[in-house]
Parts: sequence; structure tokens; C-alpha cells
Amino acid sequence: MIHVGVIVAVLGVYLREVIGAPPLAERLGDLGVLAWTTLPLIGAAMAYWGLVWRCSRRIDRAGDHRAVILAERATLAFTFFAIGLHVVSVLVFGWLDLVRPWIGDLVLIDELVVLLVPVSALAFRYLVMHPIDRRLREAALISRLERGVPIHPFPSRARFVMLATRQHVLFMLVPLCAIMAWGEAIDRLLSALALPPDGAVATAAQMLGAIALLAMMPPVLCRLWDTVRFSAGPIRSAVQDICEAHRVRVRELLLWRTGGSVINAAVIGMLPRLRYVVITDALIESLEPEQVLAVAAHEVGHVRLRHMPWLAVCVLGCVTLLGSGLGWLANQIPPSTLDALPMGEDGVVAALLGLTLLGVLLALGYMSRRFEWQADAFAARHLSGMRPDNPAAPITEDAARAMSSALGRVARLNGIDPRRFTWRHGSIRTRQARLRALVGRPSDQAPIDRAVRRLKLGALAVLLAGLLLTALDFATISVPLQPGGFPM
Repeated sequence: MIHVGVIVAVLGVYLREVIGAPPLAERLGDLGVLAWTTLPLIGAAMAYWGLVWRCSRRIDRAGDHRAVILAERATLAFTFFAIGLHVVSVLVFGWLDLVRPWIGDLVLIDELVVLLVPVSALAFRYLVMHPIDRRLREAALISRLERGVPIHPFPSRARFVMLATRQHVLFMLVPLCAIMAWGEAIDRLLSALALPPDGAVATAAQMLGAIALLAMMPPVLCRLWDTVRFSAGPIRSAVQDICEAHRVRVRELLLWRTGGSVINAAVIGMLPRLRYVVITDALIESLEPEQVLAVAAHEVGHVRLRHMPWLAVCVLGCVTLLGSGLGWLANQIPPSTLDALPMGEDGVVAALLGLTLLGVLLALGYMSRRFEWQADAFAARHLSGMRPDNPAAPITEDAARAMSSALGRVARLNGIDPRRFTWRHGSIRTRQARLRALVGRPSDQAPIDRAVRRLKLGALAVLLAGLLLTALDFATISVPLQPGGFPM
């Protein structure tokens, strides 16, 4: 949810550059814009803090687990409110238009000042939830002692907020801001060269620059997380063996030091020389060795099956197809109808961009969940002995159980209901059921492989159709549009 919130917050700032002047900016005045941007958020923050404080008192007095659920729901509601208010403040009240004259239209600087409000709200979540998280960690102490895993001191409130903000907010915000800064710099350069900002040169420069930035970002992201090189030992050797067995090249294996607070693993980067396998300290401490290997094989499977490039194909295809297709539909709206709409042409543009974002998120979630299923199957196949020279090794019950139990333990230790559906991963219960259904099948006959193949072909078809429509747009861009037309 945090990553989606950051995306929406940045998109709100980007949309202000696309649509016209905010409709309420002049009516509210500078003080009114400042008040409507900050005061509702401050009021919501105080109400949120008070509710979570009461929940923590209920936990202390009665050990009521329902108080934890209530605090989590309040956190989610506060997040929705803060991000929604930010978008309304920028697009309707004119928050960016108020900030920009104060500091100048500098590349990215004015946008960062505006984004400071929602980022501060997201950081405030961790400030408020610190006592709840500390109580949950203390409740798990006996279990950790019985299992003989290390006990980490719970971080102070300030360090807790800093670590959580780096891990969850800045991890998404930094690359998005880098892309936004690149786009703004390209617009300035094209303006200086008297080139059209919406021509083929501009589009190519924007896309190539964004791809290059994302490709070069992994070292920066690994520094945002507190990572160090994995020291020599059984785990490092085992993970290296998995990479070598499936011919996956990585730059380094990293240990993510979270103080025992995060149980996770990830592969960061698409280029072999800038690709990192990251495993948290808590995952190594909390899982059995075979479960750790299953999780590592799952992450290596994402690389071996080229999931990240195909997710990029999905996003690019949806953006180009929906953007061009909806733009063409908008061109069919009569000028008289446009004039009758509350925000006119600007409102239609904002709606089209919103629909495009919704379509991208739905498609990305659908594809991401199936990639998770395929990576789970890859882990079970690896533990069953599947290798490039033995692609049909039968999937064993022990291998499927290792991956399934790893998912279950990670969910339990993270306080996640196995039945809860998530946008990118689906539910743990569904993933475990799919793993059980693989037992006895040859590794090269998993049903998810066929489903993903069809999905990749569909994503490629969408991308080609989107590029074709975009090329047709550029071919006709010199043709004068009727009043109310939308050049895309």
C-alpha cells in the first residue's frame, strides 16, 4: 500500500504539469490554499494518533488483539486520507502553484517541497505505530527464546521512523523523483532548442532516460536499505550455488540489516552487473535452512524467468495503448460537450490519465501475482533437483512443503493473515494450495508456465499495439486538431 501511495503522490504532482490551472486557487487565495492543504491533515493526524494511543492502552490492559486490527485499519484510513488530500491540494487547491513562486521553478526542487507533505504523513504513520509494533515484538519474545533465535533490541522511535521511511517510502520515491527530474530537464532542453515537447524526439528521450535511470538505480536503492556484503559461510555458498545452477549472474549477495524487524528477500536490478540478491537478517534467523534456500530459489526464479523485464513490457504496453486509445476517444468529444463539463478539457485529460493509471495498476497486479506463483513453483522445482540438464525432474512433496512452510512462517511472523489478498502477491493460502497441486508433476509441465507464456504473449501484443497507435499519433501530429482536440 505504501508503494502505491507514493506512486499516486508523485503522479498528482506530474498531473499538475499536464492539466490547466487549479479551479479553486484564485478563490481560496494563498492563505486559503495553505490552510486547506495543511489543517485537515493536521486534524486527521491528531485523531489518528489519539485512536492508536487508545488501542495501545487496550493492548496493555487487556491484551486485546482486536485493538491491533483497529490500529492497522486506522493507519490504512489515514494513509488514504493523506494521499487523497495531497492530490486534491495540488490539482484543485493549487498547492504547487503556491509553492513555486516562493522558491522558483527549479528542476525537481519545487516538486520535492510539495511532496514533503505526503511523505511526512507517511513517516508519521511509523511514529504513531511505534508503540504497537514494540508491543507485538515483545509478545513474540518467548517464542523467539524457545526457538533459540537472536533477540534484537527494539529501535528507538526516531530510529524506527527513519528505518521504515527509508525502507518503504524512499525506496519508491527516489527512482520516481529521478525520472521526474529527468523529464523536467528534457523539457527545458527541448524548449531551449526550440523542439516540440510532445514530438518523437521528446518521447524517445523521456523513455530511454527513464529506462537508463531505473537500470542504474540498484546500487542507490541498496544504500537506502542498510545492506552489507554477505560474509562467507553456508548460506552464501548455498545461494551462490543456486545462482550458478540456473546461470543467473549477480553482482553481489547482500545481508539487509533490519534489527530483526523485516522478514523478506528480494532481487534488485535487471542488469547482471547491477543485480543484487538481498536477504534480511530476520529471515535467516527465523526460518529453517531449507526454507531459507526455498526463499532464495524463489528470488532467483524471478531473474531466471525474466519477470522484471516482462513487468516493464506490461507497464509500457498499458501506458502506450491506453494513453493513445483513450486520447483518440477524447478527440471524438464535441467542443460543446467539453465546454459543458466542470473542468473542461483539463478535467477530461485528468480523467484519462487516471484511467490509464488504474489500468496499469490492475494489469501489473494481475501479472505480478502470476509471476509470484511461477517463482514459487521454480523454488519447488529447484529443491526437487530440476536443473538445465534435468528439466523434467518430478516435484517432490518435501520440496513443495519447504516452500509452502516458508511462506506460512513468513506470513505468521509478519502478522499477515494467510487468507488476506494483496495486490502484488495474492494470498498466502492460495499460493500454498498451488504448491500442493504441483506434487508429482514433472518440472517442465507446471500449469503456471503455460499461463505465464500466454500472459507474456498478451503483454507483447499490447505493447506492439500501443507502439503502433503512438506511431500513428506522431504521424498525424502536424494535422491541425479541431477545437477541444487532445494531442497524445
